Parts: sequence; structure tokens; C-alpha cells
Amino acid sequence: MKKVEHVFWLSSIIFLICHSYLIPLENFDISTNEEYKQVSAQELLDKIDLGQILYLIDCRPEREFNAGHIPGAVNVSINSLSFNKDTLVQKRMKEIQKTEERKISFVLIDEETGEAYIPYSKLRELIVQLPQKKDQEVILYCRRPSCTRSPLAAEWILSLGYEKVYRYAGGWEEWSEKKYPVKNFEGLGNPKAFKLADNVFAVEGLYHSKSPLASVNAGIIMTPESVIFIDSGMSISSAEYLLNLARKKMSGQKKFYLILTHSHSDHVFGMRVMKDRGAEVIGHSKTAEHLKDDNGEYIRFIIDMDKITMEQGKERYGHVVLFEPDRYVDDDLSLNIDGEEIHLLVTPGHTPDSICVYHPASKTLFAGDSVYSGLNPSTRFGGPDEWKQWISHLERLKSLEINKVVPGHGYICGLEAIDQNILFLKKEIDKTLEH
Repeated sequence: MKKVEHVFWLSSIIFLICHSYLIPLENFDISTNEEYKQVSAQELLDKIDLGQILYLIDCRPEREFNAGHIPGAVNVSINSLSFNKDTLVQKRMKEIQKTEERKISFVLIDEETGEAYIPYSKLRELIVQLPQKKDQEVILYCRRPSCTRSPLAAEWILSLGYEKVYRYAGGWEEWSEKKYPVKNFEGLGNPKAFKLADNVFAVEGLYHSKSPLASVNAGIIMTPESVIFIDSGMSISSAEYLLNLARKKMSGQKKFYLILTHSHSDHVFGMRVMKDRGAEVIGHSKTAEHLKDDNGEYIRFIIDMDKITMEQGKERYGHVVLFEPDRYVDDDLSLNIDGEEIHLLVTPGHTPDSICVYHPASKTLFAGDSVYSGLNPSTRFGGPDEWKQWISHLERLKSLEINKVVPGHGYICGLEAIDQNILFLKKEIDKTLEH
């Protein structure tokens, strides 16, 4: 069935492309093509300052994007490998870079057959970053005015029927020279992605403000039509990393979900990235109480704890905006998303709003802070009564058929970590009662 769906999707894209590309095949200068519009640095800055949801695409190589980019941008490196027939494409791109006229044929020509084609794999990367409504703005930029990457991408997007395609021609060089706000990955940490099963991924090592040892973990479950994120990290950079990881695994546009394991900053501060993409947020009703009508209070509290300025905080955490969940969970709940079964297990102890996410098909438990691995559980949010409740839920989790546990902090582990957490909590209870 999946093969049939893939063939249908690909044939549909090819039809759209072939139907749209009935244009002369001779070279023309797309850097001055009037089909897409120009946007100035000031106009782009105004849109960012106003908090408009932008579909902003940085077409530079990934290493340049990671070193610094315009806030809110996502990276689709137009001349990266992964092109179909990439040898021909790379040759063409080198020719483009050499010519002073900056002329480029929007349609690439197969030298063997003489047929026009487009690199479908790269188009697929672009498609997942585009809005569903074709009257929404898409803005592209690359390194400098003479760069050919963003004009090429703009032409491809126009061919798909998008009406408001803009190019910021000044690009990264002009933006940097003007000293406008930039985004780097100070708040990213040192993430590492793991494939646990088909379409099930875990990420270790996302940024935490206290210590690299306390780095944050998150998860991704992918279905035929949807992407389910488990937690969003402590920074906008962390959430963008998760989104880009999912994008690389996606084919076509998906519906997004975000499940919050609890309301602590290191698991929710990145949620705006998913919410801006239309994600449905799912969390405990007590998570909703903490996040509702936040008005920036939580990020200010964390910045004060860090003893840094607000400006430094924005550099570290990004533009954090918190939302209450769209769907509440008070008791164990089984979700069916595109035929994929996902169990939400309410496991108070670390916090009253703690939730674990169990994926039966892969036998994976995304435990949030209900489980720690390689470091002791944080007990500072409760006392013996809460710890006893915590232990009872850990005992309950042991009855599940589990291959892998993704803890909120520490290394991916197995059931043995649950026993270690139980032992630690029992010792904490005994020490407290002795005093």
C-alpha cells in the first residue's frame, strides 16, 4: 500500500511539474525575473519584528546556516547533494557560478536524453517547508545578490502555483553588515539523533541551561500523514533541530502534533516552532494551568535564575512563546493517529502533570522526567508522598513490553533504569523519614 501511495504522490508531482514547465528551455537571467517579487532588508525585519508567521527559506549550505541565519529561517540547501542525477546538477551549478551574466536555465536538461527535468528530491525538501495555502508569503534568500540558489528555488516554488514568492536579494551578507538580529545555535546543545525503529526517532543532548550533564531528550514518531513530537526542548534552536530532523525524513506535507510530558521549561520552551506550523498540542490539564496566559513570565523567571540579561536570554533561548495545550489529558488515553496506536500514561511524581508516551509498535517508552538514566532523578519538586506516587507509576511502567526507554535526561536505556530510579527514590524516602 505504501509503495502505491509513493508512486501516486510522485506521479502527481511530476504531472504538476510537467504541466507547469511549458516554457522556453533557453537560458534566461532569473536573478531579474519579474515573476517573483523583491523584499528589502528593512521590510523583512519589519515582518519579523511584528511577529508575522514567515515561510522563510535559507538556501545556503547547511554549515553556513548553522553558523548564523535570519531568525525564523529554515534551511534547504539548494546545491547540496541528494539531487537526482546530482553530477549533472553540480556541473550546472559550477557553470552558473563562473558566468558573469548569472544566467541559468530554470529547467535542467538531461544531456543523454535531451529531456527537461527538475531534481525531485530537492523539490520534496522545499515542499515540506511551504504553506498549505498558496496565497501565503514565501521568502527566500541566500548569501549575496549574485547568488543563484534562491532565484532557482523561487522559480520552482512559482511553478507549483504559489502566488506570493519573494526574494531577499541582499542575503546573509547584507543582513550581517546591517547588524540586524541573527540566530545561531547557542541554545542547541550537542544533539544526537537515534533511529529506534521504522519512523521512530529519539534525540539526546539538547540544550539545558544548568549543565550539559542534564541535557534534554525528545522524541519523534512518524505516521503516513503525521509527525508526532514528544517535547520541544528548552530553546527555539532545539525545536528547530527537531523540526528539521523530521523534515529530512518526511515526504510531502504532514499534520503535526506535539505531546508535552510536563510543563517544565526544558521541555516546553521550543513549542512555538511546532505551534507556528499548525501543530496540535496535547498535554495534562495541569500543564495547561502552568502555561495559560503566561505573557512571558516563565522565560523571565528562567533568565533571572540564569543571572543574565534579557538580551542574553533571547540569544540563548530564542523568541519563546508558550501556549496551553489544545487537548487535555487527565487520565490514561490511547490515541489513534493514522492507524498508529500511541498511549499517553499519566504518571505524576516528578511533577503532578507528568505524562509518559508509549508506542506499542516499536515497544518504545518516551518517559519524560518520570525516568532518568545515568543521573539521579530530580526530587526537588516534591516530598515523600509524591515520591511514593512516583514509585507506584514506575512499577506500573515495568509491566509494559519495552525495548527502549527514552528518559527526559540521560542516555537511552532499557527497563533496568526504571529499577534504578525506584531504588533511588526509596532511599530518598528513607533518608527523609529518618530526619
